[in-house]
Amino acid sequence: MNESISLYKSHEKFYRKNFMYPMNSLSSLFYLIPIYYIDDYLAKFILLGLSYSSIFWWAKQTKIYHYFDLLFLCSILIWSLSNMTKNYIINYTLVPLLLIQNNNFKNIIILICFCLILVTSKDIVPKTFLIFGLTSKLSDTYMGNKYGTAIFHILTSFALTFI
Repeated sequence: MNESISLYKSHEKFYRKNFMYPMNSLSSLFYLIPIYYIDDYLAKFILLGLSYSSIFWWAKQTKIYHYFDLLFLCSILIWSLSNMTKNYIINYTLVPLLLIQNNNFKNIIILICFCLILVTSKDIVPKTFLIFGLTSKLSDTYMGNKYGTAIFHILTSFALTFI
């Protein structure tokens, strides 16, 4: 099988082979919500890709879905930074992301982007959603909270709505 290993494992109970983690998978649909509130077409495309790649990543756990899930997550965080700072040249870093095959390197980029967003954001609402979202994700990986990743998807989608 073409399975992939996640750095941030989920403790959601394994359901079945073709739909492995249903809560994590279905909660990825929440990334479609910000599409209605964001006017930028690049962000809409990235959110659409993030939602679907995340659904399939948590349903199938294959390398190709993991690649695109991390790619779109990196992309939406970079877009968020460019949007918040009004420095749209940052979006040009999205092209080299396509070439990065190492998922651990993408996870480092994601962590750095989350930190930069928390530091540069002046609005308390997205910061709050991000902090609680990241906490819930880490509680899944390190403390066994089986709904942590699903909550992460929901809260970070709300954060993106307000960025």
